[in-house]
Amino acid sequence: MERRVFTKKRVLVSTVIAAGLIFGAGAFVFYPAYVNSASRLYSSVIGFLKVQRFLGAPMEAEAGHPVLHDFQTPVLGEGTTQCDFYNVPVVPITRVKSLLVDEGDQVKKGQVLAELDDTQAQIKYQSAKLALADAKAQLVRVKAGSMNTMQAERPEKDTADLAGMEKVVKSAESKVEMYQRMEKDGSSSKLELVNAEIELANDETSLEQAKISSGISNRGAPSSLEIAQNAVGDAQN
Repeated sequence: MERRVFTKKRVLVSTVIAAGLIFGAGAFVFYPAYVNSASRLYSSVIGFLKVQRFLGAPMEAEAGHPVLHDFQTPVLGEGTTQCDFYNVPVVPITRVKSLLVDEGDQVKKGQVLAELDDTQAQIKYQSAKLALADAKAQLVRVKAGSMNTMQAERPEKDTADLAGMEKVVKSAESKVEMYQRMEKDGSSSKLELVNAEIELANDETSLEQAKISSGISNRGAPSSLEIAQNAVGDAQN
């Protein structure tokens, strides 16, 4: 009985050793071809590539420049390609009128990729042109001092009016002095003297108003001119 058990153990050990030797010899012979990406066994159903994917093991990758080769027999292989990234910003926010390329097409420098609807852009452009023209017109109006604008925008006119009123008042004063002398010697009536004095009072009132207008316009003209120039600068930008 003991001899039989001993014999069975020897057979089992011999079988395990023989299987190990066969497996080792097979691995020694077939493993180089099994892990070689150029062999058909590599990409087969039980190939090394399938085992790597199944186990989630890291895969080695090698990058290289594509080279044109002539093959006599079909070659099966796997790989990935990656292109350089170029950011192409589209500045105007508008609708795409027509798309001239498809995904994956090869494009060249200067090639038109899409046509945009420029309706809104044209409207904004025309509005900007009108705003610029209006700002320039406002600047010219301020420099010229149009009659229907504020007094602060016509300093030259108010200065000239002030000088004219000063001459008018001097003339009225001389006229009153003349009627006063004539009234004393009886060559003129009291009524003519009163009328001359009333005219002088009115001219003096106009002179005071001219002084006020001239002061306002001369103080406000630099600010008004600066505002108009700023409006032109904003429109140009």
